Amino acid sequence: MMNRPILFLDGECVMCSRLGRWIKTQTQGKIDVQALQGKMAQDFFQQGDIPKPAVDSVLFWDGRRYFTESDAALKVVPYLGWKWFWLRLGWIFPRFFRNVIYRWVARNRKKWFGEQEFCELGG
Repeated sequence: MMNRPILFLDGECVMCSRLGRWIKTQTQGKIDVQALQGKMAQDFFQQGDIPKPAVDSVLFWDGRRYFTESDAALKVVPYLGWKWFWLRLGWIFPRFFRNVIYRWVARNRKKWFGEQEFCELGG
């Protein structure tokens, strides 16, 4: 297993790809961002005991444990730098509430932002 943080996103979703590129830039390489459809993700999930999430989910691996849905998104925040520190306030909301919103966005993201055939996140 890898020891550095990895964020797995849907590489065919335009919103996810753009967000992934932005996270790569903001974290200055502290987090590896990969597409769930890519070879790297395939290899990662085969070698460990981590279940591969559905493509409409996000998974964050911190080197020891994995997080999904809104927990995964919030685990990225400390790597973004001081100007995004306020996003840590998301932790004050109960997981159930955060995940209801997360799932609503996940269900509608391709309708709102579109899909792409080519994955820009690598893999």
